[in-house]
Amino acid sequence: MAQIMVVTGNVWKVPTEMQDETNITNFDIPSNATEIIISSTKITDIPAGIFSHLNICRNMYIVHNELDFIRQDAFNGLWSVRILSLFGNKLSYLEPGTFRNLINLEALYLTQNKISSISLDLFKGLINVVNLQLGYNQMESIPSGTLQHMTKLQNVDFFSYKLSSLPADLFKGLKYINTIQLSDNLLQTLPSGLFNDLHELYVVYLAQNNIWTLPPDLFNNLPNLTGVDFSNNQLQHIPFNIFQNSNSIWYIGLSNNNFHTLGEMMLPDYPAHVVIALEGNHLYCSTDTCWMIYRNAANGHDGLCATPTHLNGRYLSSLNPADIDGCTGMY
Repeated sequence: MAQIMVVTGNVWKVPTEMQDETNITNFDIPSNATEIIISSTKITDIPAGIFSHLNICRNMYIVHNELDFIRQDAFNGLWSVRILSLFGNKLSYLEPGTFRNLINLEALYLTQNKISSISLDLFKGLINVVNLQLGYNQMESIPSGTLQHMTKLQNVDFFSYKLSSLPADLFKGLKYINTIQLSDNLLQTLPSGLFNDLHELYVVYLAQNNIWTLPPDLFNNLPNLTGVDFSNNQLQHIPFNIFQNSNSIWYIGLSNNNFHTLGEMMLPDYPAHVVIALEGNHLYCSTDTCWMIYRNAANGHDGLCATPTHLNGRYLSSLNPADIDGCTGMY
């Protein structure tokens, strides 16, 4: 089949009439392309050196193909690439060094593949990456030190894996990281010190796991942390002062857990603007919850009272101090 060139400015993409092509070497990509889009084809692998002439390419999108194998030197010569997306392919494994020549890469998207394991050195050399998206894959564990080379990393996404545990040093040394996505996994707890020294950390998503216990120092000394989401887990208790010296916190998502009470001693000394989401929890509305009534901490995101009987079915935010014996005049 004759190659039909599709170049709009310096953007090259596979023409519609070639989307049944299985061999990427039949795509005669021009050397002046700065953005390349290879989408919805039937290619299954990328041979070594196929892109070596594309030394001014900045963005490469190889998405929604049948791709299941990438040769180790496939990305040789792509010194200028800033964005590489391999979204929506069938990759199950990536060889160590696959990305080693992408020294100026800033964003790597591996979402929606079938990756079941990664090697310790997979990301070696990616010192300029700030955005790493790995969601919707099949990994059950992450090797210790996997992210150690990505010292400028700001956003990392492990959404919807099968992770049941994390190494304690997973984020060690990543001093610029601000967003961590770990929702929809199989985590039951988190290692002590997991977020130590992440002073730029802004938000952590841990929803839809099986978390039932937390280390007491998990969120200590994180001055820029504004929100954490623990919704849809198995928590019954928050350790005392878990957010010590994390004074920017304003949202704590605890919806759809197993909380019956949330005493003030779990979350002392927080300003009134902190929102604690408690939907889907059946609370014992006793003097332990008075502090939330006075401070409107649920702020419309509250759980139902299960007891005492006269408050059964009432939302916490609908209560007045006089509704609970011993609550009036506590604050």
